[in-house]
Amino acid sequence: MKIFQIGARGVVRYSEEVWKNTVKNRCGMKIDFMFVDAPPILGSALNLPIETFLRDFRGYDIIHNLSNYPFFPLNTGNAIKIGTAHEMQPILYPELTKTRLHSFKDVLWEIGVVQLGLKSMLSSDYIIANSKQSMEGVIKTGFPSDRVSVTPLGIDERYFRKKNIVSGRKGFKAGMLGTLGPQKNVFFAIDAFKKIQDKDIQLELWGKSIYSKKELSRRIGKDKRVRIMGMASEKRKVDIYDTFDIFLFPSIFEGFGIPIIEAKSRGIPVVILRDAHLTEEVSRYCFRARNEEHMADIIHDIKENGYNVKLKKKAIADARQYTWKRTGEATIEAYKKAEDIGSYK
Repeated sequence: MKIFQIGARGVVRYSEEVWKNTVKNRCGMKIDFMFVDAPPILGSALNLPIETFLRDFRGYDIIHNLSNYPFFPLNTGNAIKIGTAHEMQPILYPELTKTRLHSFKDVLWEIGVVQLGLKSMLSSDYIIANSKQSMEGVIKTGFPSDRVSVTPLGIDERYFRKKNIVSGRKGFKAGMLGTLGPQKNVFFAIDAFKKIQDKDIQLELWGKSIYSKKELSRRIGKDKRVRIMGMASEKRKVDIYDTFDIFLFPSIFEGFGIPIIEAKSRGIPVVILRDAHLTEEVSRYCFRARNEEHMADIIHDIKENGYNVKLKKKAIADARQYTWKRTGEATIEAYKKAEDIGSYK
């Protein structure tokens, strides 16, 4: 079987890890890989359809678009086209779309990339979803359920190594790591934290901010316990997690939720929203806050009484099943299923 995988920025880690781990477990398959970079102005979301529209894919049995960007190749021959469902929010919870639209640029992205990407993915012969929730979204559109496979994402093996003990550190630290914007509900985390009167506690916000520095500063106010840390490089992430005593992830919706797995793997208690639309498999063994006051209470309780040892062990064990090796193996199995279905095209 000859397979052509296409990766792009936006899902760099997923693209690279799927390629590496499918090559390791290819079972006689020939796998070619193409990574579409992000040139100035165009970006990879526009560059991918441009670079692949006239590319000759004839001779391949499977063409797999690893990204959620638009993909409309002209010369595919008899190849089976596989799309990847990273996120199905517009289908499952369309009312949440407004939380993503913070600027005119966001509106253009939603129309020109998200919606067109969904159309592209749903025109595939087979779909690989990264969670049960994403699979449900695909099936909800009327896509045949026997043409969808779930292949959960993974995290790097360095997250499974012994935790780094930060010597000399005082106080209690809550952390948030990810895009700081409406969908991730960063204002909710800030407001919840500010309800805690304890001075021996701080909140660190790591990641690219959708909000301006002025907007964030206005929300934080004069509370010096809240610190904006900026971007977290991939190399530093494990060390950053290891400085947290508790991880806050009040996101409204996630296609998967890798930060939850990363934090749990480091033995950190994770607080999510009870009514958030998160994947069932990822949100196991998390604390579920009903509202801001409840999140503040959970933070305070863990600071005073610690993290339940049994719950911690269960959370760590659960997180450690999410490896990229497993993702690669599941992807190979999906290719085999797609090939069987493709023979009836």
